[in-house]
Amino acid sequence: MIPQKSFFQKILESAALFALAAWLVRTGVCMIQSVWGWLILLSVITGVIVVVIRVHKYYKGSKF
Repeated sequence: MIPQKSFFQKILESAALFALAAWLVRTGVCMIQSVWGWLILLSVITGVIVVVIRVHKYYKGSKF
């Protein structure tokens, strides 16, 4: 049988987990901000490639 934790232990554990989660979110945001321009460039290039492929497939099947 698992012993019950006191109220103080539950609060302390919750605060530690919250601090860890906040630190991980902050670190993730900083990492995304450092490569923000490259992510935008990659998404634009991917979008252009998808549009070109779809247009090519559409006109390949028609008699244009």
